[in-house]
Amino acid sequence: MLLAALAVGGAGCFRVGKDASTLRRSVAQALSTDLDPKFEFSVGGLTLGLVRGGLALAEVDMPPEARAGLGAFHAAEVGVYTLHRGEDAMNPAQVLSTTDEAMRRRGWDRMVGVVDHDNLVAVYVPAKIGKGTTLRACVLVIGGRDVVVASAQGDPAQVVALAMDHARKEHPELGHRAF
Repeated sequence: MLLAALAVGGAGCFRVGKDASTLRRSVAQALSTDLDPKFEFSVGGLTLGLVRGGLALAEVDMPPEARAGLGAFHAAEVGVYTLHRGEDAMNPAQVLSTTDEAMRRRGWDRMVGVVDHDNLVAVYVPAKIGKGTTLRACVLVIGGRDVVVASAQGDPAQVVALAMDHARKEHPELGHRAF
């Protein structure tokens, strides 16, 4: 039974899910080109639970930030691709319009969109956020010919605490103010 669960859980490790795939396909559509996969990987709750349990049993000495990060995320996936396009410049407005529409059909809204020449970053969150404690987000990053799509689920309190701890270490002048 355990081997069957591991086989099923491991089968999804080398591809991204529907939301990240939607971002990938919409970028290819907006740019009228193909995306060549370099890397796709996903980890779900079962895999992360096994990793957390194994590290606890082995009493692995980890930095607190790594342990907090591992505890904060319930699932994550990332895909890295190369654009097959000519020298023509990317139309960021077209990319955002196409990805916005595709994600909207899946129940996501764009929260952040940043464009700088051939670089683009977009962050999507669910249009309807429930009362649960799980935060979900999808991210699109285009830098030149590289495209990264990612999706993650986690505990927002732990994610924010981890980010704030990092910010305070990098910028001690922040002190312990609440934001």
